[in-house]
Amino acid sequence: MISDLSTGSATPTTGSISGTVTDTNGVPGPGATVTGAYSPSTGVVTTAVTGTTGVPVTTASGPGLAPTTIPGTVVGTVPYVPPVPITAITDLRGRYTLTGVGPGTHPVYVRPPAGSPYAAQPYTAGAPPQPYASSAPVYVVAGQDTSGIDVVLPPGGSITGTVTNTASQPVIAASACAQSTSSGWQTCSNLDGEGRYRFDAIPTGPYKVSFNANYQNPPPPGGQYLGQYFDGQANFATATEFSIPKPGNDEPFPMDPKTVMSSEAVADALVACLDTD
Repeated sequence: MISDLSTGSATPTTGSISGTVTDTNGVPGPGATVTGAYSPSTGVVTTAVTGTTGVPVTTASGPGLAPTTIPGTVVGTVPYVPPVPITAITDLRGRYTLTGVGPGTHPVYVRPPAGSPYAAQPYTAGAPPQPYASSAPVYVVAGQDTSGIDVVLPPGGSITGTVTNTASQPVIAASACAQSTSSGWQTCSNLDGEGRYRFDAIPTGPYKVSFNANYQNPPPPGGQYLGQYFDGQANFATATEFSIPKPGNDEPFPMDPKTVMSSEAVADALVACLDTD
């Protein structure tokens, strides 16, 4: 639904997007981050052309604007201003409004707060939740609010853990990746200063986790670390698969949380501690 936002005689240059975020039971989702929309940009930078020297002058252009040639001499310019991403946080009733949105088509994505039992989700225009899909387009008109852009968050979970070497020291220069074995979707994160990693708001389902150490110069004591899959496997095919349980599932995690990631190619090894929520 599009409603008029105009309040004065000045021509509006932006619009807004609004809606509500809930779970599959209709419970509001406060504290979620809504992104995807952008502010408008300024395109052509030539402001004036004077004289008729006969020398063609090509003006600069922004997205969607074709360069043009004008005979004469450029005497003034205006810097190009790129679009800026717009973000909103849902209130206690799950409501949000993205303001200052440029006219045209925009995507809308919602990410629940850290530790939430839901998965990130794009706007689907009323279709069932599709965590891995692209957003349905949202059309914005200057001076108007595009309302009813509601998003339903499906169940999700998180994966957390730490990576250390065999001396129980944290491995910092490394990354972890969680990949869905049903869809191929993947998310990655660098380890923090204590070797920890965390993936929040990921959909329920089967996953495999990999760890990749960055090359270090000089090398760490014992040699460079070699990337491995959880737990202690050298490739995706043999890596241990586990499932992110749905919220309320009290089944114990069916794996030893600590596994040595060994390899004949390195002097030291990675030790991965992995937990799921």
